[in-house]
Amino acid sequence: MDASIATQDARARSGTRVEIRAIHRPRPRDLRGLAELIERTARLDGHRPIGEHALVELKQGPRAFPHAAFAATEGGELVGYAHLSRRETRHGWRLEAFVAPERRGRGIGTRLVAAVLDHVAAHGGGRIHAWAYLPGPAQERLARRFGMRLVRRLFRMSRPLPAPGIEPPAGLRIRPFRPDDAEAWLALHNRVFADHPDAGGWRLRDLAWHLEEAWFDPSGFLLAEAEAGLVGYCWMKLEGELGWVYFLGVAPEVRGTGLADALCATGLGWAHRRGATRGVLYVDEGNPPAVRLYRRLGFGVEHVDLCYEASVPPAGPGGDRGLSAP
Repeated sequence: MDASIATQDARARSGTRVEIRAIHRPRPRDLRGLAELIERTARLDGHRPIGEHALVELKQGPRAFPHAAFAATEGGELVGYAHLSRRETRHGWRLEAFVAPERRGRGIGTRLVAAVLDHVAAHGGGRIHAWAYLPGPAQERLARRFGMRLVRRLFRMSRPLPAPGIEPPAGLRIRPFRPDDAEAWLALHNRVFADHPDAGGWRLRDLAWHLEEAWFDPSGFLLAEAEAGLVGYCWMKLEGELGWVYFLGVAPEVRGTGLADALCATGLGWAHRRGATRGVLYVDEGNPPAVRLYRRLGFGVEHVDLCYEASVPPAGPGGDRGLSAP
């Protein structure tokens, strides 16, 4: 990583020197190395170690770099990464971190999280949400060590394709996204997800970055339109044989009309016609209407990801950090 970055040295229990580095000015080769580690970890774990939003930020490079990032290196080799972002909302900080599978169990993850929490404290503190994907005992121990409590459970659900088609309610039509829909879609999206800690608060640049992704296909970004304007959408993403329901949302005034069912079914049909054999999505357990919708459409839970929360006080005069569960 960049030679100008600040460093914090540590040793793994094996005695091998491990260095935790705060990344300030990533170079293209740094980002390529990180992308390779993410993909290798995903192949070995069967699951990406960080979320889609973090991947989009990394692919955009320095112009979209997160609030803070930390790399763990051993002998010059990248062996772990922590991604810290901060939305301009009340939801505070979001942390995703992982360690290369062959280097786990040596305390590297603990040092990465400690470096992140020190950074949060030095920047005014606040609530931090840490995600554990395909969680196990190690993530649970790490959360307890840092005083974090479980606050969210995220279901990964799937169903085989094809799925039955469903017609939209009378007076509504479903059509593909057009570039001139951007502002109207953004307004609808932020209204639908106004209270959501991850999906809300989008800006035009967030939409623009996603539209630049190699996987983006406007024919799979489906909008439901009434005479007065947009009232719903289903944004699909193809990933091999998987058809992802990337976003599904309907305006509050048309909920309960069957529009969400029709949009999702139309999106799954779009994915199946392009070779997908399974529909996949994420939904928060704390959103019972959405969970019921997906179960009604034939989705079942594959696994559950967990989100932990803690309150980080601002650093004291001596730079000391306290930590407490909210």
